[in-house]
Amino acid sequence: VDENTIIHTSYASGNRKNLYLVHVVAEPFALTADTRWNANGYVTTEVSTRIRNVRTGDKYKGYAYYGDNGQNIDPNFYAINLQTGTSTLLGNAGVLTTGPSFGIWTVLERNGYLYVQSTEDGIQVYPMTSATSIGPLLFTYTRDILDTIAVQSGAAYYGLDVWPDGSRFVLGSANGRVIEFGAPEVQINKVDASSVMLSWPSAVTSVAIQSSPTLVPASFVDIEQQPLVTLDGKTNSASVSVSGYQTFFRLRKNP
Repeated sequence: VDENTIIHTSYASGNRKNLYLVHVVAEPFALTADTRWNANGYVTTEVSTRIRNVRTGDKYKGYAYYGDNGQNIDPNFYAINLQTGTSTLLGNAGVLTTGPSFGIWTVLERNGYLYVQSTEDGIQVYPMTSATSIGPLLFTYTRDILDTIAVQSGAAYYGLDVWPDGSRFVLGSANGRVIEFGAPEVQINKVDASSVMLSWPSAVTSVAIQSSPTLVPASFVDIEQQPLVTLDGKTNSASVSVSGYQTFFRLRKNP
């Protein structure tokens, strides 16, 4: 929350709906209730069963974010004002799969985007219009996408963290595994004097190939005639015509 205050949950029976503020002294080590919200140092939230994680904001540093764990029918997610202890309902994650620990596991704000992660149904990403409101669902990292990249099937996912710029994230999994996800790498191989073969992971779908004579982001445009994409095992491939000039390629996600 600040240099010497943390916000946390509790998994003790009877306290699982609570969020706590605690003042920390490093030397000698001591913990005391932070009473800025009330004399108890905690608030009881509106979740149905429990909270797994609570995470302070990135762009919206005056807030923390959490969700309803143990609820698979429209589990809600919330923002809590770190000065007042007042929570605001942001939305719900829809109907989720019942699994080892169903419901929402992590709600995380990074650079003005909200990531809502469950153990069984992937990660939903929303643009935020303010600290306490979100726009329409922007993208979902489905369970199939995550399983394909992580090379696993049937194991639940626990815990999420995202790079500040959103370019990468790490996700906890079963058996102590931590998987790092990032932007897909596009491989390029020369076929002949007039064509190259581009290839990328099969989990990356619904994309357009763009080209540019420079690495200036604004100079990339969609190739006029998109090539045929073929699937070979876990790899997508496409043959692209080239001229004698320097050309760079990248993928653009379709809306």
